[in-house]
Amino acid sequence: MITLKTSNGKNTGAFYIQSKGDNAGRPLKTPIPNCFVVHTDVENAYQIVYSLFVARRFQRLIMGSVIPFIRLREAQELLQDYFKLTY
Repeated sequence: MITLKTSNGKNTGAFYIQSKGDNAGRPLKTPIPNCFVVHTDVENAYQIVYSLFVARRFQRLIMGSVIPFIRLREAQELLQDYFKLTY
């Protein structure tokens, strides 16, 4: 199971996903101001999300013309669908 929440700078999780900018969707080991917090019980979830980022699966979710961003709900649906199929 995998869940995403918006980071407020104080909450921690297994890893983080960048939510704004040109690299939106990139998994991170340390939080940044614009990121989602990932809570999961899957041990290799970081590597799976990184492979989804490299395969450009997040690219279709990126919106915005000046500052590209990903919506929380859409990123969560992508990850839940993928993890439901694989686990």
